[in-house]
Amino acid sequence: MIAWILDNENDTTFSANQGGVNSLFSTFPIAERSALLCGMFHENQRVFKSIKTHVEWNDIDIMIETEDGNGQKEIWVIENKLKSQEHKSNVSSDEKQKWNINADEIWQTEKYEHIICDNFPNDSHHYLLLSLGGDVANSSSRCWKSYTYSELKDLLSYMNPKSFVLIKEYTDAISKMTVELKTFLNSGNNISKYPHVFQKLTKSKASNANITPEEKYIVENRLETIFQKQFLAMIVNNYIPTIASIVRYDERNGIAMFIEPIKDIGDYSLSIEFQGGTFKVVLLHKDYIKSNSYVYTKPLYDKNGKVYPEFVKLAKNEWGIAKAKNLKTGKAKPRIALDKSMGGKLYCNLQNNNFLTIYKEAKDIAKIISSIPSIP
Repeated sequence: MIAWILDNENDTTFSANQGGVNSLFSTFPIAERSALLCGMFHENQRVFKSIKTHVEWNDIDIMIETEDGNGQKEIWVIENKLKSQEHKSNVSSDEKQKWNINADEIWQTEKYEHIICDNFPNDSHHYLLLSLGGDVANSSSRCWKSYTYSELKDLLSYMNPKSFVLIKEYTDAISKMTVELKTFLNSGNNISKYPHVFQKLTKSKASNANITPEEKYIVENRLETIFQKQFLAMIVNNYIPTIASIVRYDERNGIAMFIEPIKDIGDYSLSIEFQGGTFKVVLLHKDYIKSNSYVYTKPLYDKNGKVYPEFVKLAKNEWGIAKAKNLKTGKAKPRIALDKSMGGKLYCNLQNNNFLTIYKEAKDIAKIISSIPSIP
């Protein structure tokens, strides 16, 4: 929809030049489309001579080419996130060599920057991450701006397109989504009215579940995971704001989680995770995914796969040990976690639980693990 609104082919003026074809489905004249584009990117207002959009160009959600009256060209990139968040993308051997990258994967936003620079080295570049909650791009360049659907709705509401019904349906859908999220996050003591939002439902289970009126929209539109992530972000901001700038949000099997990196210890990374009401202190080898060799597990297990004593000592006060295993062989893999549950099915009720208590225990355990001498 965004690409359609901005593109030349849907401008009344451009359509008229083509004998009036498409005029029934035109959006805004070039001056208004220019204002919309600059407004989204928080750039100085100017009027372009041409705006051309491309969807899924080199995996980029929306790539936009503009040209002004002086022939100056600019490239605008929109990464559009709704039901997912930014993830890492594979890098080919040629790309690794061309971009001077050692890793097999890099963040999407980083990869898109490389692609744009390769294809448009002489043009100005602008980058925007559009999301429900104002996600921040993981690119180290910090050239991506954050923008929310709520802001987009407000910007479109000031404009009067010819295709009013089509765009109104779009803005109504955005408005409904943002209002439901705000209501959900502000539910306070009534969060118990959203039990199904905090679990992963298949489509069949969702249709048969006893959905409350408050959660009906969320579940029917499969927005559970992204609403969970926004809820976790609110928890972090309210309860442990000191980690808000470094924490990362993810999901496994549809259940949202936050990951707080603690430190790198040799070839291992130490972090604190929170998912589904359970805290985990995780020690993970950099080659965990592709490893199946005992050599990687030496700091964690002995040759028989038995957990080293240092970790057994920490498994107390209701903290358990969760060993990772290779599904094919059953042998230990280079990941180990100490975990403890907050208890209760609806962990989202934070008013009367021990969230901060367990978090502080996790920090203490992480501090001890970081000082274990057997970890290289």
